[in-house]
Amino acid sequence: ANLLTRATAVLAASFLAMSLILAIIAGRDRDSGSLMQPVATDSALPSPTAPGLGDLPPPEPAPSEEPEIPLR
Repeated sequence: ANLLTRATAVLAASFLAMSLILAIIAGRDRDSGSLMQPVATDSALPSPTAPGLGDLPPPEPAPSEEPEIPLR
């Protein structure tokens, strides 16, 4: 094999090795909790509201689904 083929093989092997090492390092820092465990929520806090929205008029109803011009 020529130089380009060998260089490609070496670079591919090093990429694979680095990817596996990084995946192992990233996996060590994870908490092994279950996905089904409930998330703690703080229900004592009021829901955030944007300032000044109390002055807006109520929203208009959506237009009807029927066309204004009758179809033949």
